[in-house]
Amino acid sequence: MTDSASSREENNAPVASGEIRSEEPASYHAILKAAITQFAQKGFEGTRIETVAREAKFNKALVYRHFGDKEGLFKAALRQKLDERMKLLPPSPLAIVDVMFSYLSETLKDREYIRMIMGEAMYDDGNGVIDEDWRHEYYQRHTELVEEVQKNGNLPDSIAPEFLTLIFTSITLFPAILPQVARMYTGYSPDSVEFQQRWKTAIKGFERALRQSSSNKCNGL
Repeated sequence: MTDSASSREENNAPVASGEIRSEEPASYHAILKAAITQFAQKGFEGTRIETVAREAKFNKALVYRHFGDKEGLFKAALRQKLDERMKLLPPSPLAIVDVMFSYLSETLKDREYIRMIMGEAMYDDGNGVIDEDWRHEYYQRHTELVEEVQKNGNLPDSIAPEFLTLIFTSITLFPAILPQVARMYTGYSPDSVEFQQRWKTAIKGFERALRQSSSNKCNGL
């Protein structure tokens, strides 16, 4: 885009606050796409506005105009990835195995989300993260779905729902986060059909054990 065209769009673009705005101009979405790639590759600390602008083929003034600052840009980028993952959630997780398998499959196809939060974790000092309240609500939705299944008697209630959700999340994401370790444990690459078939079988066994535990408790065994 020419500087004059970029300038015209810049003058009409509102400052962002981190929300995803689907009706924004093409420059907004081009910058957001470039930012997701940069954050995934270099983390929050390593990402530079100048690099994002250059990759998106717009000037950096337009990045600031759309997103306010680097934190606003990160908020929008992360919300984009979280929104994509939220759409994978069913209304009610009656088949936990299917939900977990779907999450792993989608993560293996698109590792940018994992790389973004891993990069963020490297600099975590325990004092909160960007957009923490909104993100807490996102994760709370997962916990509520697991709690619903517990109330139906299909999962044991001896484990607090937030920790059971964390267990499921850890199991689901581990092969995508540490594929080399998964490969050394199993002999298969997480991207392979063989791994995913055997992984799903293993998760089904885990879920059956949890359901059996819940059933035994209900029957007083």
